[in-house]
Parts: sequence; C-alpha cells; structure tokens
Amino acid sequence: MMKSIGYAVLAAAAVAFAPSGGEAQVGSGECLINFDDSATLSNIYAQARDTFALNTRASSSEGRLETCARGDVGCWIYRQRCARNYVHVDEVPRYNHIHLSFSAPGFDGTCGFHDPGDGYPPGMRKKVNGQCVNPDWVREPRLVNTHWPDHWVRIEMEDQYTREPTLFAMQTIRLGGAGPVQLWFHNSRDEWWYWDELAPNWWDVSRWMQDVDGVYARTADGYDSVISIEDFHLRDFSD
Repeated sequence: MMKSIGYAVLAAAAVAFAPSGGEAQVGSGECLINFDDSATLSNIYAQARDTFALNTRASSSEGRLETCARGDVGCWIYRQRCARNYVHVDEVPRYNHIHLSFSAPGFDGTCGFHDPGDGYPPGMRKKVNGQCVNPDWVREPRLVNTHWPDHWVRIEMEDQYTREPTLFAMQTIRLGGAGPVQLWFHNSRDEWWYWDELAPNWWDVSRWMQDVDGVYARTADGYDSVISIEDFHLRDFSD
C-alpha cells in the first residue's frame, strides 16, 4: 500500500533546505532540464509554437509528427534525452497538454500568430525593437506552465530501450508562478512525500529525492494562480 507522509513531518524540512548559492554541476548521467533543448522542441507537435505542448508521436509519413490520445503507445509531451534514458515532463491526465511558454521578452501577444505554411498550426510572433518578427521557435527559451490551478505536472524517467520506468534522483528544482506550489514525489519504498506550500524559488531537494519514480507539482490548495517550472537537475539513480 502507498504510504502518505503528512505535511507536519515535512514542514521543518521545507524551511531547512533554503536555496544555496551555486547549482550542481551536470556530469555523466546527469541532466539539467530547462526546456531550451532545440532537438526536444523539434520533436513536439508544431514545436509547441503556440505554447501548447500536445501529446505527440511520429506518424507513418516520414518526417511528420501527429497528435495522439493520452495513453497511446509511443506518445510523449516533452521528452528529453538524459544519458541512456528519457526524461518525460507531462501531466496527470486532464487537459492532454502542458504549456511551454516563451520566457524571452517580446512574446506579449500583441504581434499575433504566423503560419509558416508547413502544415502545422501557426505560432506566436515576437516583438523585437518595436517590430513584429517570426522567431525560430525551437531556439527560444521556454518554461512549463500549468493550465489551471488543479493541473498537475508530472516528471518521470524511462529507459530508452525497454521504455520501462526507472528510478532517478532529483537534485534541484526551480519553481515559478505567482503563488505557492505543492510538490510531491513517490519513491521506491512506495512512500509518498510532499510539501504542501513551497514559494516560487530555487530549491535543493537532493536530501530527500534520491530514489524516486515520479515527481508531481501543482498550485497549492486554496490558491487561484498557476505554477511554472523553469528548470530541474536530476541524475539516473543507478548511475
């Protein structure tokens, strides 16, 4: 059975791991996922150029991507290589997408959308020096946003060959948004641990997240804001 660890146990711990001054270095079997990887963005349907990262798979047509239903075999939302594994950032099924919002200045919505004529939906234009331009969407920095306060973002890792879930250790996570975040994780001992309110900040969680198979984040209960994840650093637990 799953074991839920109450907030009272973790309240002091959440205060204790205040962000430190330097970030962990990325080494063998370690990855900093910051949603700026152009190869990964190129393998999302329409490059999430309207910010909507939809469930994606390769179609039967060479070189084309198509949307798919949640649970279909071979689908992903955001899937980035980490050593011999894949890191998946998706959602607990509800809206069939997450938002990969542009974090650079200029994407304020005033420039509308542009259709490059490649058969995919149009993407957001960018304002540069007062002029609207068509950006290279896969080279624009991003962050993950939830759709509504009840929307869960999920982080998992899978073996690239067997496609089976694998354990990992999360070192740090940078949370954003306008309000507090509840952050949960599940470990190999079938225990659930959580912080029910973490302020938007950079957090060192390495003391606790050493053998996890899933990390989950959403808006803290009682708040109407949405959250963002700017980056996180993890490693293969077996490495």
